[in-house]
Amino acid sequence: MPKNVDREKLHEFAISAAQYSTSHFSSALPTQEFALDARGNPDCAVFDFTNLYSARNASRVMVRKGHQLLMGIVGDSLLEPFWPEGTGCARGFLSCLDTAWLLRQWSLAQRNPLDILCERENIYRLLSQTGDGQGGNMKSGYKSYTIDPKTRYNNIPKKIEHDRIVPLYDSDAPEEKQFIEEIFVKKQRLLKFCKMVIFPFLTEK
Repeated sequence: MPKNVDREKLHEFAISAAQYSTSHFSSALPTQEFALDARGNPDCAVFDFTNLYSARNASRVMVRKGHQLLMGIVGDSLLEPFWPEGTGCARGFLSCLDTAWLLRQWSLAQRNPLDILCERENIYRLLSQTGDGQGGNMKSGYKSYTIDPKTRYNNIPKKIEHDRIVPLYDSDAPEEKQFIEEIFVKKQRLLKFCKMVIFPFLTEK
């Protein structure tokens, strides 16, 4: 709570920490004056990382009167960063690239809308696991990164959760939604059957 913050002590601590870190590794900061915020007060604050928030889903579609609206969340609104780790900016850029891929897939209109949403949600699962490329889920050759997630992530999950993905397509045309949902569900069941029965059989032969 703001009333629990001793502003003078906070300013002293911030200046002391800045002076120590800069004088140790380079040269001490030339000034100890804070920039002022919109209210004319020193722009210095305490941030509470006790709770970090993330969006339940990264994308959603609304269909009204035959018009589709594709929605996607990026940056801090998608995954609130833990500043001390220094990953917020990088994950923000990754979420933008992931959403650009979503938009490309959507505009090509070559896949079931639920397949596209499912892919986006599975890629979203990876965002909190990304690191500096050492032990994380990112490929090391960052110069070859494109909006295609396969150029950036080592492994992209294929998990399908019908109960979670289907509600992301909100349509006022029940016949249309039922049609794409049946195709989506049947396709996933067929793939599951192939993995469990057909593929092992072919491997053994």
